[in-house]
Amino acid sequence: MKSPSRKYVDLILNASSKWGNWDPPRPVQVGDFGEVNAKTGDFEPQGNIYTYDFKDPTLQADIARYPPVIGKDENGWEITSRDVKRGEFSLALEAVIPGLAQATVKGKWEFRRGSGALLVMVRPRTTYMPAELLKPLANAPILKGKTISFVDEVVSCPAYYLCLSHKGGDSVSLALIGDMPMPAGPVVGGTAADAKWWTEATAGNFRHACDINGSHVYTPLFRLKRKSVRAWPWREGEKPLNEEELWVDRKQPWDQLDENGEEIPFEDTVYNPTNL
Repeated sequence: MKSPSRKYVDLILNASSKWGNWDPPRPVQVGDFGEVNAKTGDFEPQGNIYTYDFKDPTLQADIARYPPVIGKDENGWEITSRDVKRGEFSLALEAVIPGLAQATVKGKWEFRRGSGALLVMVRPRTTYMPAELLKPLANAPILKGKTISFVDEVVSCPAYYLCLSHKGGDSVSLALIGDMPMPAGPVVGGTAADAKWWTEATAGNFRHACDINGSHVYTPLFRLKRKSVRAWPWREGEKPLNEEELWVDRKQPWDQLDENGEEIPFEDTVYNPTNL
């Protein structure tokens, strides 16, 4: 596959309306703005709203007034593309692999047809930009470019597992063996070192990590917004847009992808010179 990262991002975006990060250790922060690389699917930040000098005292005051909001930890979160389904986890493995029977995060997934993507996050936490800041940002010159997007929400976690399968028939079993330490508490008794991923996969690209301190250092998922076309100066008599209507979710800057991650050429079925 020429660009597995783009195929993975495409599958996760279609499944969750959020952008998958092919390299979760690479930080993505609320307020980052930049462009999406159409070849790799990577979001490439050019700056951050919360540190950028807009040279506009009123806008700077609004930004300072509405810092990112940090949500509470959830137990876990898994995202799968359309043809990825839960399978039966082998009980026989629990008898021979130490710690597997006690693992609270474990499962088997089957990739039934074509390419498929899986993302598992442990103790995910959502951090988001307050809605009150969306309207003031509509006038920010740096965000008016048609290809410019900004991050208004990120999902971070201390442990993740992601997988991209290239064909149907693949399967992956995984488990987080050991206890994840709480970042606010001391690491005792080697707990941190004991937390690790176990996996058994037939094929595919997979990545996983577990922070030894239990800190939310990985960003597997985030949301991108761009300026709505309707947000440009409205005609006389039109009703101004509210905060949510000023911005829309960023879509893929590439055409539909085939199973190998290549763009499917657009075919105009209305006008075709060969039919004349």
